[in-house]
Amino acid sequence: MRKRHHQTRMIWTAALTLSAAFFGCAVENLPEPALFDVCLNSETPCINQAYAGERTNIVLIGEHFNPAFNVDVNDDNPPPLCGSFQASIADKPIEDVRRLSENLLSGTLPGTVPLGSHDVIAKFPGGRRAGLNQAFSIVDPLVVTASPQHPRAPQGHAFGLDVTLQNLGAALLTQITLGLSQEGPGQITLPADSVVASLGGGSSSTTTLQLQAQQPGSATLLLEVSALAGGNVLVGTPEPLAIDMLVLPPAVLAVSGEVSPTTVDPGDDFELIVDVYNSGGVDALEVEALEAGVSGSGSATLDAPTPSPLSIPAGSRRTIRFSGQALSRGTVIFDVRVVGREAISQRLLGPVDAEPVSIEIR
Repeated sequence: MRKRHHQTRMIWTAALTLSAAFFGCAVENLPEPALFDVCLNSETPCINQAYAGERTNIVLIGEHFNPAFNVDVNDDNPPPLCGSFQASIADKPIEDVRRLSENLLSGTLPGTVPLGSHDVIAKFPGGRRAGLNQAFSIVDPLVVTASPQHPRAPQGHAFGLDVTLQNLGAALLTQITLGLSQEGPGQITLPADSVVASLGGGSSSTTTLQLQAQQPGSATLLLEVSALAGGNVLVGTPEPLAIDMLVLPPAVLAVSGEVSPTTVDPGDDFELIVDVYNSGGVDALEVEALEAGVSGSGSATLDAPTPSPLSIPAGSRRTIRFSGQALSRGTVIFDVRVVGREAISQRLLGPVDAEPVSIEIR
């Protein structure tokens, strides 16, 4: 029986390649461990990133992930394990680290790792270590897009900025804060910072921020968004999102009229000519002349103006013509008014009066 016990001790000693003959952790002749990859799973290609705030399984891939044993040559029992397998990322412990094979360790990525590419350190029984620089990345799950309802807005016009938030990750986003600032000569009235309560994993939402065009000129809106992923990791726009805007001078109609010819006989035809000028920076739409007022000692008839209604681009002029016929002698006075709508804002323009014009019927 003594010989059998002696053989058992020799087998354990050979298997662990010990150089020590006393109680201790058997690592002296084990090959050095090496770390090659840190991935979401052991399949190829290696996915070496995760979204912020997520607790997910990862594997550490390498070689010589050997256990070590506490050995007492005077003890016939199988030696117990010496120490445990541990790992960390960005100095934060990876949870539940387990040895799967000589080449694989598994663990749970904590949901507290900040954004960026991080070093991973593996610690092995017996005090050995292996590391890999920038082995695993934590990426931002928040995608932000912004679209103004009117990138060219007339002065005084209120409009919305639609901000769409998309959460690509699995962790809940909370304390989502949207803040706006601006640059440039144009001025836009901005709202106070807006807060969205939360955004679930894999979902999206749209928030409309209310703005008002204030001072003509170009303006750049700067949108910053921040949130907490999984309640721990700060995420958001790394740089403000720039939205180019242009505040336009409002549409303004100016009206003048004339009669041609200015002197006629009863029964003669004539024209009442109305010029409409848009002196603003926004198009005027649906511009039309209202029914002209006719007064004076003489009399005349007017037909409906053609064409009507008109669109008048910014800085442009259009002409409205009435056909008329003289009826009885005397002076006939015409009062003309026009109305329209401002493009984009749909603001009512007018009525705008022209200076009265007259015709003499001999």
